[in-house]
Amino acid sequence: MPLPYNVGDEISYIHINRHRDYNFYPVMTQYQGTRINGIVRAIRDLEVDKLNYKTVSKTPEIERSQYLITVKTVKGIRKDYDGRMVDIQIINKKEQVDDDLMQALSKIK
Repeated sequence: MPLPYNVGDEISYIHINRHRDYNFYPVMTQYQGTRINGIVRAIRDLEVDKLNYKTVSKTPEIERSQYLITVKTVKGIRKDYDGRMVDIQIINKKEQVDDDLMQALSKIK
């Protein structure tokens, strides 16, 4: 399924955090959402550009989605898996400009 946004778009979304408490059986799970606003800087398709084995082996319990999205926010750069991004709203759709740095880098193979 194609993503509704592209590199350079300004988006707003809710990032879902999962907290598990292993002191209970069965494990107690709570979910919390945080609103994030920022500009999409990169979209990494993990089926094409796979994660390094060391990255996965450090935290194998993390649930990963097909896309890893890099977003520039006022607090800095953050990376989120698209499966944890809900209520995505496109605030400002960027026009396609060939001289954008991230666009140029994504074309290099």
